[in-house]
Amino acid sequence: MKFFSNLFKFICSRQFLINLGLLFMVYLVVVIVTVYYLDSKTNHGQKIEVPNYLGKNIRQVTSALDALNLEYEVVDSIYAPEKPEGTILYQDPLPTNESDVYVKEGRKIHFRVSKKSRLMEVPLMVDRSERYAVSVLKNMGLKASVSYQPSVEAAGAVLQQKFKNKDMKTGDKVPVGSTIYIVVGQGYSTSVTAIPDLNCLTINQVKDRLLNYSGLSVYENYVNCRTKEDSLRAKVVFQNPAYVEGEMIPGNSGISITLDVNGCN
Repeated sequence: MKFFSNLFKFICSRQFLINLGLLFMVYLVVVIVTVYYLDSKTNHGQKIEVPNYLGKNIRQVTSALDALNLEYEVVDSIYAPEKPEGTILYQDPLPTNESDVYVKEGRKIHFRVSKKSRLMEVPLMVDRSERYAVSVLKNMGLKASVSYQPSVEAAGAVLQQKFKNKDMKTGDKVPVGSTIYIVVGQGYSTSVTAIPDLNCLTINQVKDRLLNYSGLSVYENYVNCRTKEDSLRAKVVFQNPAYVEGEMIPGNSGISITLDVNGCN
């Protein structure tokens, strides 16, 4: 009984009540500061409606996001050649009117946007035949520009393969539709022929003209041609070797031409 009596006196003492009051005040201050800190850091109660950016260009939405104090990140680019470069195809979170999701200041919106080019790995075709190299490039959706270099030992074989004036290496990737430049070895021919002028001719006109030049081959690349009809209407805007009046080339040479549906208008 004496223990409980002493305990009761201690609890009722002035010193204990002062300490208890101080402890309660400290606890109260800690709670208030914590709540205030969390509110300020988490923007408690704040609701920002997420706009619908689908179909818009990424360059058009940056200022709108800045005005809302939102951030953004492009997490992926998707090959979609039919859409303008940078068109937003997906956003996360989705628009509020579709998802009923609201965000707070500083939230990052993730986008997937379109791109017109798709990279593909090009096989190294040095020492392969010219016909094989040109066929592979065309089947991959690439263009071939062929030039020739005298070589008895490697006649008809690819000596160099370049993209943008740089030698290509195994594993190199280029955008679909790119032009690959190949240098082919050419044996010495006992016959020579004049370089034909193929400027502003359609592909059918080119073939008709080359009937008068025995042994010459032609390799065509097309620009701005989306249909077969476009290819038939396209005209030569570039040839290699270029036409020079009176200039002669070996009779077994090849000529690279570029045809543009908008050329020679």
